Amino acid sequence: MARLSQHSLSKMGKKGERPFKPDLKEWIEVCRLVPYDQDIFRHFGVSKETFYKFLDRERYAKEQGQKSSYIDAYNSQRYQTKKSVLTNLLDKALSGDTACSIFAAKTYGGLIESKDIKHIELKKIEVAFKTKQFLTELANKFGLNYDQLDAFADKFFSNSKLEDI
Repeated sequence: MARLSQHSLSKMGKKGERPFKPDLKEWIEVCRLVPYDQDIFRHFGVSKETFYKFLDRERYAKEQGQKSSYIDAYNSQRYQTKKSVLTNLLDKALSGDTACSIFAAKTYGGLIESKDIKHIELKKIEVAFKTKQFLTELANKFGLNYDQLDAFADKFFSNSKLEDI
């Protein structure tokens, strides 16, 4: 029977492979420049599972009172990047860039386009219909009348009436 080398075992994901621990300087730089976790683990050439195991180990160490430069860098560098991007977006929006103004209004101001309002109204009608259908089926199944269903709604759903549906 052929013996497997340590290298072969580690490629197969068996015990004996070294845990992922990137160079701290490279980690800081990547966390500063890369917006998504998937881009970070791809940069380091590790799987998603390995990446999140590493973060979990580092978070656990930090929770136990140990210093974790990796978690500190992960959080602070990504925060700084997001803050910078948002600041630039808002600066452009305030300077008159139409596209940035519309995006900022939709994202931060809660602006909803008319087609979205129509979609929301249709969804409300659909939910109301399904709720009324459910209550009718419930009433039939348990032999309840409208007043009994209304009392049930009052008891379990404060401030709601069947007429609202």
